[in-house]
Amino acid sequence: MVWGLQEPSSFGMYYPNGEYVGWKDRLEAYWRNEMSEEEKTRIEANHPSDYISYVTRKFSGEIGTLIRHHGFFKLTPLLPHECPDEFRTENNMREIGALMLGLGLIVSEPLKALIEGLEPGVHLFWPLRITGQRGSGYPGCYYGMQVRRHLDSFCPELSVTGCFTKSDSTSLDWYYSRGDTKPSYAGLAMSESVIDDAHIWYERRLRDPRLFISDTLQAEIRRAGLKVWKHDKMKSV
Repeated sequence: MVWGLQEPSSFGMYYPNGEYVGWKDRLEAYWRNEMSEEEKTRIEANHPSDYISYVTRKFSGEIGTLIRHHGFFKLTPLLPHECPDEFRTENNMREIGALMLGLGLIVSEPLKALIEGLEPGVHLFWPLRITGQRGSGYPGCYYGMQVRRHLDSFCPELSVTGCFTKSDSTSLDWYYSRGDTKPSYAGLAMSESVIDDAHIWYERRLRDPRLFISDTLQAEIRRAGLKVWKHDKMKSV
């Protein structure tokens, strides 16, 4: 069984408003002082903002795929200095989720432990301090997460007619749920043979929803009482 997660669209406990402290400054310093001219040319990073834009694409993109960024370039793995180490919320929040949207994903330590227990060594995690105003830290440990599993398990030909739409672009084979509702998600068909033993992944062609979890991970999250994004069952085929 597959569960599609509804990406938060407004600021709140699953999508905190704030900034990555010092992250852009660190990338700009790297561009100015350490980045080779060869690498600048490869990704057409003529200005620090070009490099920052390119790195931003890495957090939810698939390593090795071609992306359009001025020209067409392959996404390379995140480097240690490209991973932010502090996220400061604009306001002090009473509660934040175990799964949050940021540059890629932000996960709590218990959620990280569940994911790594099911998929050891698959995804990238790095320590990320979550702070409020005046630098006060939120309880618990958090991590930035780059999902490193991308699948093509969506089967439009086996999905319920009317539950999805296709991109108008002739160059993009992308699909979208018609609505963030249980009936819409339940009509989107996902191939169990393609998913196999995956537990959390992005879909390549289905762009909304795009993040998915297995029935096993969903049960573990529920058992642990972790607060994650709204999610609904998909059609397994």
